[in-house]
Amino acid sequence: MSETTQIERPSQRSGRTSRKDIRKRTPTLSAKPATTKKAKLEALLARARGATLAQLQKELCWQPHTVRAAISGLRKAGHSVELEEKNGRKAYRLAA
Repeated sequence: MSETTQIERPSQRSGRTSRKDIRKRTPTLSAKPATTKKAKLEALLARARGATLAQLQKELCWQPHTVRAAISGLRKAGHSVELEEKNGRKAYRLAA
């Protein structure tokens, strides 16, 4: 008669990583990015000539109504934002 042999199985699967191990190795992301869009907006408005609506849209990848809303938010936060018009060029800038 034939004898049956038992195959020993390891207690833990080899070559596989548990979820717990993956979580330990995954770096945590910081809560805020290095530069926020709000900080970029303030930097653009702080320039001597300020920034036009088109420039702000391009730099921040926002729609015009979003740029205007963010500027309104800055005003509500206590910043003094001016709209200047020189030679047909409208530019927003922070008042000194």
